[in-house]
Amino acid sequence: MKFPVSQKAIIVWDAFRGQNNNDVRSLLEKHNIAEVVVPAYTTAFNQPLEVSVNRPCKHFMREKIEGWYAGEVEKKINADKYQ
Repeated sequence: MKFPVSQKAIIVWDAFRGQNNNDVRSLLEKHNIAEVVVPAYTTAFNQPLEVSVNRPCKHFMREKIEGWYAGEVEKKINADKYQ
């Protein structure tokens, strides 16, 4: 996205160490971006995408994977019964 140099922005992210360094902070400052760090272990409660999109998606995927895995285990058990 192209914004005027004077345009202010904000980024909200967790306390992940990879983004928590002087190089990243300098880059943010250079581009007029304010940083808000969500306290450790509170991401799931505070970040809008985590609450509204990621959590339901993770739940859906977990159900699908668990269902698939249970089916694979059942196939293996049934196959072993007849050998």
